[in-house]
Amino acid sequence: MPCCTTISPFPPPEITLAIAAQYLGDLNDSIAIVGFGPDQQLTAVISAALPEYSPDLPGQLQRLTKDLKALGIDSTAVIGYGAAEYVTPALSRLPDMLADTGIETDQILHYADGCYSSLGCIWGCCTEVPWQRDQEQAAAAAIVPAAGLAIGALRR
Repeated sequence: MPCCTTISPFPPPEITLAIAAQYLGDLNDSIAIVGFGPDQQLTAVISAALPEYSPDLPGQLQRLTKDLKALGIDSTAVIGYGAAEYVTPALSRLPDMLADTGIETDQILHYADGCYSSLGCIWGCCTEVPWQRDQEQAAAAAIVPAAGLAIGALRR
């Protein structure tokens, strides 16, 4: 079962989550997708940690993009997929992409589950060996939904 988190003012989170689960169910390890509406505002953030490599990755992403557009999202950007060591650096650039919100990296991460104040792991939040991979994976999983929470809070 894929582990997906969606924070999205529009479309409804459960719709985006269903799309992510349907099309990204066999990606390798992690993926992060951002979606932009007609006014170029961030409208969807999808973070997924998934178990297997998919030879049909381009086709899956094309179908996902098509369905997101049908939900009012004009463009999407895959900011990372694959093993955690590749995804995490891409996700760490998300604050730069959202610089106009005035939210800094540490603030975004602060909205996560309380385990991360930076991309490092705070004692007690990491699982057993291999700790480095778990740390990177958990940080990657935390930063995208956390950024969505922060953006949602700003819009209220």
